[in-house]
Amino acid sequence: MDNGQQVLNYLDLPANQLLEHYGAGNHLPGSGSAAAFSGLIAVEILRSACKATIANPIYSSQKASFEYILLRIEDDYRKKLVELFNQEINVYEAINQLKSQRDNTEDKKEKEKLNKALIEKDKEAVQIPIGICKICTIIIDYAFTIFESGVKETRGDAGVAISNLLSSIQGTLFVIFLNLKSHRPSKWLDEVKQQAERLTKDYHKVQGHAFKKVLELYKEGLEANQIKLNFDNT
Repeated sequence: MDNGQQVLNYLDLPANQLLEHYGAGNHLPGSGSAAAFSGLIAVEILRSACKATIANPIYSSQKASFEYILLRIEDDYRKKLVELFNQEINVYEAINQLKSQRDNTEDKKEKEKLNKALIEKDKEAVQIPIGICKICTIIIDYAFTIFESGVKETRGDAGVAISNLLSSIQGTLFVIFLNLKSHRPSKWLDEVKQQAERLTKDYHKVQGHAFKKVLELYKEGLEANQIKLNFDNT
């Protein structure tokens, strides 16, 4: 931070303490980092499911592809989500400091300068949930592969990971569209809205695909006359 004060590393906290911080009513850590954290939980579950498949000789034909998926998840997406988790907290800490400085000065030029800095910092803040959304949209494709081709007994794990990723994606879309409301019309705003609209369309597709997987598990082992859940649009 500009004042030399180190921001708390929330991922180093015990789980109970981290949850307490989210419930403290201080808006820090906030909703964007919560979405990233949900994605990180999904990543850890998928790592476990990958390792179970790699270690199982019955699934030796899947070993190479699952080693590749595990490598990508660990080396690329896990690290990036941790980075975005911390960035979201840091940027809102900076925003809070800028607001405090603006509200505590009577100098008009200084207020104007701080308002401009706030606008730029807000733009930076919008990019973070977009990054989280993009990464979770990529990871969920791997999650479906793990669900479909991994050890059958880990489909519950993969399903929970898929659900967490859906939550992360939808959560970031809430944050993005809410934050965009505070920005004036501009080329930047149009470009960001287009990105968010594409991500929303992607989310709609994967949401439907996830629901089909729930129904597939439901129907396993049932006779046709035992199936009570039917959805014509699936």
